[in-house]
Amino acid sequence: MFLDIIELLCKGNISMIVFTNEYLKIYYNRVKSTVIIKWLPENQSISQIEFYQALVTISQCIDAYPHRYMLLDFYEFSYWCCPELSSFFMQLQHSINNGNIAIILSNCLLGKLALKNILEIHPSLIVLSDRKEGAHWLRHLI
Repeated sequence: MFLDIIELLCKGNISMIVFTNEYLKIYYNRVKSTVIIKWLPENQSISQIEFYQALVTISQCIDAYPHRYMLLDFYEFSYWCCPELSSFFMQLQHSINNGNIAIILSNCLLGKLALKNILEIHPSLIVLSDRKEGAHWLRHLI
């Protein structure tokens, strides 16, 4: 059974999609002060230029929506981009308190390899193995 973490976040609260394209969706929940970045399966065909554009868009959304928590859903992430992701995570960690960023690990080999190095460099990220754990983490926010 597919567990949609976004539906759990939306129950009883007001959430909105603040950005969507064929590669990712970004959600914001004002009540829980949470931004969710969800990579979609189509990211495996993303070009390098589109990937950089996606990172810029994510950064803009992070700046535009005040939040205390962030969930990064990399479950279907399958793009090899280690150096770019490392600097991106540095920016994320500066934007909110350590310990308030959770990441759902990729189930794809390329995604796992890309994220492995990131997790070694940024040990304060809360690591979740799947969307079920992501839903649990979201439910227990404030």
